Amino acid sequence: MSEKTQRQFKPMGDAPVYLLVVDNTDEFGVALHYAAKLALSNGAKLALLHVLEKEEFQHWGDIQDRMHEEYRAEAERELLEAAGVINSVAAMLPGLYLEESGNVSQMVLDIIDQDPSITKLILGGAAQSGGPGPLVSYFSGKGLNKLNVPLTIVPGNIESAVMDSLV
Repeated sequence: MSEKTQRQFKPMGDAPVYLLVVDNTDEFGVALHYAAKLALSNGAKLALLHVLEKEEFQHWGDIQDRMHEEYRAEAERELLEAAGVINSVAAMLPGLYLEESGNVSQMVLDIIDQDPSITKLILGGAAQSGGPGPLVSYFSGKGLNKLNVPLTIVPGNIESAVMDSLV
C-alpha cells in the first residue's frame, strides 16, 4: 500500500476535518488537546490516523501473527483513548483510520489526497530539544510541497492557558 494506497477513503462530510497522526508521545497529547479545542471553536471535525508500520519480524508464523495482533490491539487502544480525549474536550467523535503501511508519511498524503474534507494536518512538535520527530521533519522539509493542506505544528511544551488563548 505504500506507492498509492489501493483503498478508497470515504470523505467525512461537509465540515472541514483536521487530521492528526496518533502515537504515544507527549507531544501528541498536546497536539490532540489543541486540535480538539481548535475544531470545537471552528466547527470542524477531527480524524485520527494510526499507521501500523509493517513489521520486519519474519520468523515463526504463530509468533509473528501473535505479535501483529498485539501491535494492532495496542494501536486500537491508542486510537480509542485519543477519541475519548476528543469527546471529553470537544463533545465529538472523530473519524478513525487504522492502516498498515511501510511508509507513514505516504499514508498521510494518501488519506489527505483521497478525502477532500481534510483541510489541515496537525502534528505535535517535540517538547524537549533534540530535534523534531520524523513526521514533523518530513512535512516541514521536503514533504511540504507534497501537502495540499496547511500544516500546523503544535509545540509540545505549550501550556494549557496559552493554548486556550490561541484557539
